[in-house]
Amino acid sequence: QVVVVGAGTMGILHVMLLKQAGATVHVSEPDAERAAFAREMGADAIIDPSNDSFADKVKALTGGRGADAVLCAVSVGAVVEQAVKAVTKGGRV
Repeated sequence: QVVVVGAGTMGILHVMLLKQAGATVHVSEPDAERAAFAREMGADAIIDPSNDSFADKVKALTGGRGADAVLCAVSVGAVVEQAVKAVTKGGRV
């Protein structure tokens, strides 16, 4: 299970590639239009980081394990810190 943070051009590209590879993909995106587009492009779930605790929501979506990988498609330093909390032991950011 993979989380893509950000549903801009790079984030959507990652969603499409990951879905084609057979991954379950969750997208974190606060903008409603971008979140809707991510869903259209195949995202299995959308996390609104302005309303949800990012790490808690990821853990809920993954049965308490955390994501196998979190891909950060945004240039916000605090996102990496949150991503580390959201991955499973041995996961990748």
